[in-house]
Amino acid sequence: MRTVEELYRLQCKYDAFADQARLDAELYDEKAANAPNDDFRAFYLRLAEARRNSMVSLRQSAKLYADGIKYVRRLKRISERV
Repeated sequence: MRTVEELYRLQCKYDAFADQARLDAELYDEKAANAPNDDFRAFYLRLAEARRNSMVSLRQSAKLYADGIKYVRRLKRISERV
């Protein structure tokens, strides 16, 4: 079983990845707005959408690690009582 510290590090890591994905999506939106033609605009919009989808997935992973932290702490409290 992972320790709370390990789970917290993983949660922070996935949160950071999600933040980077959000920034990437914003950058691609900006590039799409300044694209020289429709082909480039569509390309950048697809990249932005992919990064947004990635961000959602990464946030869900971070939440799972946060839930894991709660679970481990609860198990520790229960084991201390017994």
